[in-house]
Parts: sequence; C-alpha cells; structure tokens
Amino acid sequence: MTTTLSQINLLPSSYRQRRATRRLVAPIVIVLLLACGIIAIVWVGVKAEAKILTDRVTALQNAPLIPSSSSSNEPVVAAINVPDASNRIVQLNSMSKGEINWTTAMDKAAKLIPQNIHLSAYTYSTATGTTTLRLSGTAPSNVGFAIFMQSLRDDATLTSNHVDSYTYNPVNGTVLFTVSVQFPATLITYPAPSPTP
Repeated sequence: MTTTLSQINLLPSSYRQRRATRRLVAPIVIVLLLACGIIAIVWVGVKAEAKILTDRVTALQNAPLIPSSSSSNEPVVAAINVPDASNRIVQLNSMSKGEINWTTAMDKAAKLIPQNIHLSAYTYSTATGTTTLRLSGTAPSNVGFAIFMQSLRDDATLTSNHVDSYTYNPVNGTVLFTVSVQFPATLITYPAPSPTP
C-alpha cells in the first residue's frame, strides 16, 4: 500500500490544536453575533412600544376630565334634581309596597345555620309582615341538634321556633329534622335623596 505525501501530516501537534480551536471559534462568534443582533432588534421594538405607551399616558394625564369654564380646582359635581328624584322614589315605593326584601331574608336564614348542620331543603312563606322559614336537614348528633335549637331560642330576632319533625338514627347517631322559625319580614323601601350641598 502506497502512502502519498499529502496524507502524512508533519506539522507539530500544537499547530494542529490551534487550527482545530480556530475552526470551533468561528461558529461560536457567528452565533454570538446573531444573538446580539436579535437582542438589538427586540430592544429597539420594546423601546418604540414604551415610547408609544408613554405618549398615551401623557396625553391622558393632560386631557381635562370634565370641560368646565370655572377657574377653580374644585371637582365638578352634577346637581341632583331633588323634586324629580323624590317623585321617582315615591313611585318605586308605591310599586314595591308590601314586597319582601329577599336579600335580607336570605342573609338572615344563612346566619341561623351552624356549620355542622346540613340542610336538605327549605321553604319560605310570608303573611301579615312575618316570614316563616321551614328548614329540613341533618344534625351530626342529639347534642348538635340540641345546640342548634338552643341557638334559635337565644336569637332575639326570631318571634317563634318549633320542631315539626325529629328522627334519630341509632346506626350513625345523626338526627333528621324539620324546624320552623318566624321573624319579622323586611320590606323593600327606597330612601329619599338628600340635596347636594
């Protein structure tokens, strides 16, 4: 087998290492230059966007909120036409006369139920200014049901309360119950407007 002169590398090993290093450096430099170019493009775009946003904020800050011929710095308050508003309030109160404020009633009902009492059903009824709330559910034990009933008796806002049904489950110790409570109904009312000073 003949070996040509071009296949024989007579150069020292340090030269060969330097040439291999140069071959590696060139692609790294190209990648770094490309990364710097991309970063520069993104930075220019972000700077332009920031300038646009800054200009918008400045324009909004300099724009008057309410055009006014008054030279004072006091805020402009729209005058309320009190007679017109009062007439509308009277109309609303006459239309809603006798209607129950169910938001207040539901809030009252939610405050009556302790965390360990689980409701399965409830019904509302109203008559002669009184709301009757019928609750059905499960108490964790006889003691839990007794504490629940005592809390109803201690509630001064309730006009009456009584047990409609009571069933003790000896297997798991729970109590199935139906209780009725009554409290004064809160009617819907709209307050009259106060004149603007």
